Amino acid sequence: GVPKTLASLLFNTNTKPHSLRQHHITMEEFLAQELGFGTSQRGTVLLFGCGVKLVSSQSFPALRHLRMMSSTNEVGKLIALHKEGESRIDLCLQYSNQRLGIKQRRFNFSRRVDEPLQALLSRMYANFEKATQKSKKKKENEGKQESGDNPKFEILEQEMYFLDSSGEKIASDRPVVEVLFQGNLDVRLKICDSVIEIERNPPTIMNLSLPSSIMAGFLVYPKKLEVEFATLEDVIMKWYISSSSSNSDLPWEDKGVQRYLEVTNADIGKKVKLMATPRKGEKLGEPWEVISKCVIEAGPGHCPFEDRHLFTQQWAPELSFRVISYNILADLYADSDHSREHLFPTCPPYALAMDYRRQLLFKEITGYRGDLICLQEVDTKVFQYDFLPTFSCLGYSGLFCRKGGLVAEGLAVFFQNSKFRLVGEHSFSLSEELQTNPVLDDLFSVLQRNQKLLERALQRTTTFQVVLLESVKVKGKYLFVGNTHLYFHPDADHIRLIQAATCMRLIEALIAEKFSGVNEEESCDGIDLTQPFPFASACGTPAYTNFTKGFNGCLDYIFYQKDRLTVEEVIPFPSHEDVTEHGALPSVTFPSDHLALIAQLAFKR
Repeated sequence: GVPKTLASLLFNTNTKPHSLRQHHITMEEFLAQELGFGTSQRGTVLLFGCGVKLVSSQSFPALRHLRMMSSTNEVGKLIALHKEGESRIDLCLQYSNQRLGIKQRRFNFSRRVDEPLQALLSRMYANFEKATQKSKKKKENEGKQESGDNPKFEILEQEMYFLDSSGEKIASDRPVVEVLFQGNLDVRLKICDSVIEIERNPPTIMNLSLPSSIMAGFLVYPKKLEVEFATLEDVIMKWYISSSSSNSDLPWEDKGVQRYLEVTNADIGKKVKLMATPRKGEKLGEPWEVISKCVIEAGPGHCPFEDRHLFTQQWAPELSFRVISYNILADLYADSDHSREHLFPTCPPYALAMDYRRQLLFKEITGYRGDLICLQEVDTKVFQYDFLPTFSCLGYSGLFCRKGGLVAEGLAVFFQNSKFRLVGEHSFSLSEELQTNPVLDDLFSVLQRNQKLLERALQRTTTFQVVLLESVKVKGKYLFVGNTHLYFHPDADHIRLIQAATCMRLIEALIAEKFSGVNEEESCDGIDLTQPFPFASACGTPAYTNFTKGFNGCLDYIFYQKDRLTVEEVIPFPSHEDVTEHGALPSVTFPSDHLALIAQLAFKR
């Protein structure tokens, strides 16, 4: 939510950056100094819940990174997470009590939602006692304190309970979730003389890191950014670059608040720091600070896809849309000794690493300014932790369709929210559909005549992703987008034919279901197959779209319905000299063994 102009006014300060950990400032002071926000209420208890079994800050890094440096009049904070329907409530208590010998520290708990309050309070007491004994033993070893029991600590067990809205003690046999998240929520926690207010489910960053490879000339995006009770788009990201690489505590140069950081040759040898603060409306969560483990390195120089960017310096006109289809080479297939030694021997191992290729992929894909992006061979984790957070911050919505079986890669579709609105999505396992979908009965019947062919077809994990979009700019226009990665084997033309026919039947059935007046006739005489759509290839038939040491050929297509759509522009492919400069694909300047297909289309009126 905050408009860019307002964001600039709020966050573009001249205040020298601080590290909360280094300077021991409170969250309120940080927000006031760094982000220009007013202070929030002190002495709060923050509650969350996510069903993660939390036993320590190491097992739940989101809680470990919360900066809860207390000022002198703050005795504690409790941070926890709970989502409706989850079985656990996770809490992190920051507490100190000089009278009882409890030093300022953080205590983590993960409790069942149905357990009584007494069990939670007993666990808190036990953790306090353990921490006190550890501190006491340390002092004894240092000769600063005599041995013996601490009678003051015994008082704590009787002075720790929850209060209701009238200040009365809540029965300790009531379930934790009922007291903290249901009914009257004006509940407070009393520990000795302190009464702490409770704030439930503030916006929270669950996970965040920076890439293990950062190169000059490329954009730095957060990696594995996950948030709860907020959206990715609302995370405030404040960037810094170190003055040198030798000491991360040296002063940091403030690079401002932006979705990503562009680093240059002047930054080579330095580190990157990101301070991310989650936000929901006017409510701010605790910031998460992360510093890159690597220094900024020199990039590979000019990449051939930058020449293609010369044709996409502007977004497609309002009534047109630019389509990208790109097999990005899953890390699953690139990160192995076999791939490094046999499949892609001309590519240096470091350039096959996903953290290296990711930078090239982001720069290449975003530079095409696509309104509709169809990707193949997308690792599940790469989509979840990298592509979805990054593209979401750039105005895209993203959908993922995983391959069948245990294969951890699949298909992804991203679309610009300014051009399209999602109406529906479908994911099909082609082998399952062949066996169970009535619209494929005749095809399945023919395949059963050849058991060997049938078995081979059903063994494939190929999926078909279908997305129905409505044009935001052209009223009454809808777009069915089919995205698939057919079986790759060189001797499997007949398998790919069956898979393609299956895809066409499925999308034809979907169109018939969604819209009236569609031609539903389909013939299947023996193994002869037809489909009703007048298709054409938007990018024609180039000499190749895949170029490796052992093979090259045209494997990738953007097919469009030529009676409903028209091609306005096709972005030229790289020259053969560029493709073969380093032997084959991928290389230090090409992040995949495939080339991206880019075409600008428009609805026919």
